Amino acid sequence: MKNQPSLQSLLRFIPFLLICIFCTQHLSAQLSWQRMPGPPGGFSFGSFAVGTGGKWLQRGSIIGVHESADGGQNWRWNALPTSIHTEAALHIAVDGHLWFFNRDEVLHSADNGRNWAEAEADSSLWIENDFLATLMLDSANMLGAKGTGIVRSTNLGKTLTTVFPVAGGLNALAYNPANGHIFSWKTAPVAGQINKIYRSTDGGLNWSIWENDPLTTGRTINRMVFAPNGSVFVTTDQLMLRSTDDGATWTQTTMRAADAAVTLSGRVMIDSLYAGPPHRTYYSDDNGDTWYPAANGLMSRFNVMPDGTIFAEYNFSGLYRSNDNGDSWQFSAFGINHHTRPVTLHFYPDNGLVAITQTGVFYSPNAATNWEIRYNTLDQMETSVQATVLPNGTICCVFDNKIMRSTDRGISWTEITPAGIPAGSSYITIRQVDGVLFATGDDVMFRSEDEGNSWQDLGATQINPPAMAADGTFWAYNYGSTLQKSTDRGLTWTPVSTPVSNQHKIFPLPSGALLLLGGGKIHRSVNNGASWTTTNQTYMTNVGTTLVNSAGHLFVVGNQIGDLLLMSVDDGQTWQFMNTPQSYWADYYVFMAPDERFWFASGDGVWRTGEPSGQFLTIGGSVGTDLVDDCALAFSEPRLSRFMVKTVGANGQTKYGMSDETGYYRLLSKAGEYQLSAIAPNELWEPCTLPVTVPAMPSSGNIGGKNIAIKPAALCPRLEVDVAVPLLRRCFQTKMAVSYRNTGTQAAANARIELALDPYL
Repeated sequence: MKNQPSLQSLLRFIPFLLICIFCTQHLSAQLSWQRMPGPPGGFSFGSFAVGTGGKWLQRGSIIGVHESADGGQNWRWNALPTSIHTEAALHIAVDGHLWFFNRDEVLHSADNGRNWAEAEADSSLWIENDFLATLMLDSANMLGAKGTGIVRSTNLGKTLTTVFPVAGGLNALAYNPANGHIFSWKTAPVAGQINKIYRSTDGGLNWSIWENDPLTTGRTINRMVFAPNGSVFVTTDQLMLRSTDDGATWTQTTMRAADAAVTLSGRVMIDSLYAGPPHRTYYSDDNGDTWYPAANGLMSRFNVMPDGTIFAEYNFSGLYRSNDNGDSWQFSAFGINHHTRPVTLHFYPDNGLVAITQTGVFYSPNAATNWEIRYNTLDQMETSVQATVLPNGTICCVFDNKIMRSTDRGISWTEITPAGIPAGSSYITIRQVDGVLFATGDDVMFRSEDEGNSWQDLGATQINPPAMAADGTFWAYNYGSTLQKSTDRGLTWTPVSTPVSNQHKIFPLPSGALLLLGGGKIHRSVNNGASWTTTNQTYMTNVGTTLVNSAGHLFVVGNQIGDLLLMSVDDGQTWQFMNTPQSYWADYYVFMAPDERFWFASGDGVWRTGEPSGQFLTIGGSVGTDLVDDCALAFSEPRLSRFMVKTVGANGQTKYGMSDETGYYRLLSKAGEYQLSAIAPNELWEPCTLPVTVPAMPSSGNIGGKNIAIKPAALCPRLEVDVAVPLLRRCFQTKMAVSYRNTGTQAAANARIELALDPYL
């Protein structure tokens, strides 16, 4: 699709002169992007309120506005006003209405952000003034704290009245919903002076000193929270303060809190600032006299709703909900676009989608329409997430410095960490190419061709993500900047000379050409790396850059300029710019789905390109056992579930699929000729290869009835059992997953599973 040039993503990053240079060299092609619900996770969720119609409303920095009609279990993303991407610009009023302020206009929404109306035709005084804090009371009244004190408006900022001048100004506001009292203070401390807190009991018209205690001398006052029993807690840069007599006297608690909340039962919850761990959740059931560590330990940014439900962030990377006073927590981010940049998306042939993030592993059975929790790490996932998915759909992730494997799309997990990587190793990565796994620890690397059941020790070899060329050669670069190749599927590696000396990525093309991203540029070789030519000057410097290949169209994503996507239609010789979604996140990932649509995952949303074109077809049929040895599948011959199938096109491109519980498979393909076969799971099976010709014209429609037979090589059962326990601790209940399967060619008579537990358990 070629359209007019799009410069929107470039205008924010490079001078106009440079843009013009790019424009004359490359036509910017347009892609249409659709925003999708992201997997659970994300941070900076901002605040919560009960909006119009009693629906629960959430808004946060970058992500905009969401609402929930079921108490926060599921969310829908509502429309955004222009340019909302910062928490400071968006406010929830006491009456649940929304207000958005930017440099040119004031926008108002009375329906939880679905629709917006301009509240002020010309520039409002409210947005012309530098307010350090804003409190929206109702549909017309607002208060602002600024460098001169408290200002009030009763007409949406058209006129301002200074209701409380304060030398040095104020920059914080708090509202007590129990009695409507409003509080204001200056967070910055003054050495040797009491940091005063002021209060208004009449909607901001009149103010008086409410707190004037020596305990606040020289302190930074951060947040105020109000308990149902009338107690008030103030978080400071030192120990937290408490008043039980409406601010007349104050005492220090024994805890230092970054954040605090009080539940309807009076439980006080804090995000502690003490070291080890730096952000640990504690709670108190006696008004702050004694404290206990919470079961789920890294909650912060608490929001208590009117019915007692508590929302909180987990370790700055996920939205959780508690309905039992904080004793237990559940994910509450389904449908929220914001997430933690899925480092791996894997698309299954039946539209299943696995997303692996810093928060955990999640699964969508219908291509991101909704999500299920498959592995909630809660203290287990590494900050720098390492994950890979094998061609057959097996997932391998690094959790808590251990490599874990799942063969059922994330339901159950088994540890496969090589024995040579010591427990607690500070650096573990997991890579794969063509089904070969590479595990790297501290100065050691291991290789496996059987999903991690057995490993070969490769010594101190260190490689970044490898790739396989059309001739079967493995390519990778090591951490010392040397490009390497392997002709024995990664057992041994040989260095190859390159035109750059910094870290880089290698992308073999189906044509046999090699693309190398490094030194800020794209390089190309047609002689197996013996010589290189530079194909563009786009300053590619991000080692996270990726390349995907779609029907001969190459797309390179990621560089220091930010939102930039490049496409080549001539095997990487020349490039043109493509538009990307409107994302405010610097880091992002791009994936190619089986239907060859792009998926764009960043820190503030998940997008995909429009519907697939008419050139895509589906090939479908059944997988079954060939009992009469004719490589055909009769109606009466048994079907096989969970068997891998593959198509190999004329250009050598291979696609994989898996049969469902009825033995039926479906693969998305383009018109052309394919070799279609089943993949033997072990030595007891012998595949038949059936040539399948797909009609040359897409108008022929989808192809059905392409059955695949696979022959028994020997009659013998083969039983496989996996046992997975996500978290095993004494005195705590846990769930144990036992999965079993017969991958043999004969039924296992009288088979049973016996599980023996250690007496210590």
